[in-house]
Amino acid sequence: MFLTASTVCRANTKLAYVQIELSNESADFRHHVVNALHDGGSEVTLITPETFKKIPNHEQIPINPERGSYIVSVNGSQSPVIGTALINLKFTAENGSTISFPHKVYLHQNIEHDFILGRDFSGSSAKLLETPTHMYLTQEPDHSDIEDFWDRAKRNNFAIPLMPLGEAQRTFKVFNTTTTLVPAFGRALIHARYQTETFIPIPAHKNQPIAFEVISLLQPNLETPSAIYEYRNPNDICFTIFNDTNNDHIIPTDVPIAHISLFDNPVVNTLSVTTGNPTVFQVNRTAIHTAEFINEDDNLTEEEKLQGFYQYVNTGHYPIPMSTVIENAQS
Repeated sequence: MFLTASTVCRANTKLAYVQIELSNESADFRHHVVNALHDGGSEVTLITPETFKKIPNHEQIPINPERGSYIVSVNGSQSPVIGTALINLKFTAENGSTISFPHKVYLHQNIEHDFILGRDFSGSSAKLLETPTHMYLTQEPDHSDIEDFWDRAKRNNFAIPLMPLGEAQRTFKVFNTTTTLVPAFGRALIHARYQTETFIPIPAHKNQPIAFEVISLLQPNLETPSAIYEYRNPNDICFTIFNDTNNDHIIPTDVPIAHISLFDNPVVNTLSVTTGNPTVFQVNRTAIHTAEFINEDDNLTEEEKLQGFYQYVNTGHYPIPMSTVIENAQS
């Protein structure tokens, strides 16, 4: 018998959801995406028969009968398990990298969620740690020595975003529609569209602006500023990204680019900008450690070194005394 807290009553809105791509064990390119309830109250991972049938090539996945296995809800009622199946769970980290696990799921009819990720996964060695916003996963195999395992896993982990209920119901994956070059240390404008296969209805726009925010990018080495955008055409969702590396980054067409979250009625405050007498601050890019040559000049007194240091910081340059130039020059 397995205990779950989410079979009869609806889940608490404070519970978190995680997006997972489900596929058969061969982990082919086709998959079905679910927003899984990350339920610490369920001992095992549960899936409804309807969701299981949406997995591509689900006919090839054997279902093993589980005679004598029951799910016990919080009110004590018992309902039988249909069977178990081994499927592939693929998670996408916040930086766009992915990690996959074969995992046994229990098919059960009497649950109000498409998929419940249970403690048989979240309590396994696959999860390194968890915060209110992320679940950190790893594939480091040997965890017999906990200190050695932690030292290896902390350098090779995947930060999987966790979404609260309201955000999960308004979060969508979008795909890049044009091949985009993001130059090194540069920015680019992304043109994206909604994912075609999604169980969450795409909001009707009726040529009205819809506000959204980019929650996470699904391509590595890219970042996006915190901002609220608007779109009118669901096939042309635009937002800005930038490349903070010294290599150009090419994003092909029809690849997942980001998760976006929609706003029903965003609150916008007017920012008033007035013209007056602006104060101009001059900033000199001066690294403190490069001023060592002033301290090493034996021809200067301590007071002269201090004055030279202030001059170097304020102006960005320091004139070397002529006596030093003559002494250092070749005969």
